[in-house]
Amino acid sequence: MPGRPPDAIARLLATPPRRFTAARADAARAREHAGESADGVRKLRRPTGLAWLMNRLALDRPDDVAALLAAGDRVRAGQRRAIAGGGAETLRAAGSELRDRARALRLAGAEVLREEGLPASQAALSRLELLMRTVATAPGAPRDALRDGRLEREPELAPGDLSGFAVVAGGGERSGAGEPSRRNEPAAHAESSRGKRPAPP
Repeated sequence: MPGRPPDAIARLLATPPRRFTAARADAARAREHAGESADGVRKLRRPTGLAWLMNRLALDRPDDVAALLAAGDRVRAGQRRAIAGGGAETLRAAGSELRDRARALRLAGAEVLREEGLPASQAALSRLELLMRTVATAPGAPRDALRDGRLEREPELAPGDLSGFAVVAGGGERSGAGEPSRRNEPAAHAESSRGKRPAPP
């Protein structure tokens, strides 16, 4: 359950693509009727890819997302320890916890998609899980945006990040073989791409 009531922008960024435009117009009118500026709302762009779903999970399950990010911190610390020659036990334990946290959010994401009447395809859910691990183990703006439920675009999956548990001395962990490639378009995003060239998932 949310730890704090989401503001209008956070709610919009957690709205499925097919409902975003109408929801944005409603939010702008509500602000204007309240005597507030609606400029920030009207300029807001529809989140790309699975960003909206990640935002929704951050709003609905803030404790689970916080636990995911904490596990990501432990993965990073474990990798530093392993590289420094301190063994890979900490990394393996942290990696296992991170996978468990990401899988739990994947299941929650499937529930959200079904509630919204959207296909919960395995490709989309596998990508959601990988994106959650990516953001959790890579410091920076996407991590902060996920925590606040304010991702505006789907984070990029770049080679060499820690999300896939890169091999370290004694680690024996590899990034997820069999994960969907970037060429796969998540079904949950298909509606937002109608009539224009789809953004990379």
